[in-house]
Amino acid sequence: MERMELSFKNRRVRMWFLVMVPALLIAILLFIILSSDYHFVPTVIPIVAMVAYWVWSVLEKYKSKKTS
Repeated sequence: MERMELSFKNRRVRMWFLVMVPALLIAILLFIILSSDYHFVPTVIPIVAMVAYWVWSVLEKYKSKKTS
């Protein structure tokens, strides 16, 4: 199994931060602003962002295998 480099030189690490940090900030902000009836919305945002990152990662891996 290939080791993953945890630095900003790694494209996947940069993409994770680009997707997850704004999603988490928006979720925290919405958790503070919204009433308790709508607290499920901030919970869904990071989940959707993580799924979007995962799909991008799988497609990127498939694309790199296809060209190699």
